[in-house]
Amino acid sequence: MRDRRTASASLSVQVLNWVMARGHTQADIARMLGLSQGFISLVKARERCFTMDHFAEMADGIGIPLGVFLIQATAPAKRSDNPDTAALMDVTERLIKKADALRNSFGERVGAGTRKS
Repeated sequence: MRDRRTASASLSVQVLNWVMARGHTQADIARMLGLSQGFISLVKARERCFTMDHFAEMADGIGIPLGVFLIQATAPAKRSDNPDTAALMDVTERLIKKADALRNSFGERVGAGTRKS
């Protein structure tokens, strides 16, 4: 069953900006979600919102668990004074960096394997 619960416009934009800051374009995100680039533009303009399914698909497309994705995408700008929270944020950031590196190396290998001589 699909989860059609809609996120707020503010959360949708925050997540979109986080994903784009990681190097994904609106076109990349649209392909990841099976949506039009126009829909992504409407999200950015706060005229449409993502659903929980969209968040799950983005997390899967980036290659990280949904929970980690949401924690990082909605992380406060300042570091927490709580040592447990700060440790959690550090661990999730390291996990995401490793996932990014793995995705990039996998993409390079796939690209190298599909080149014609």
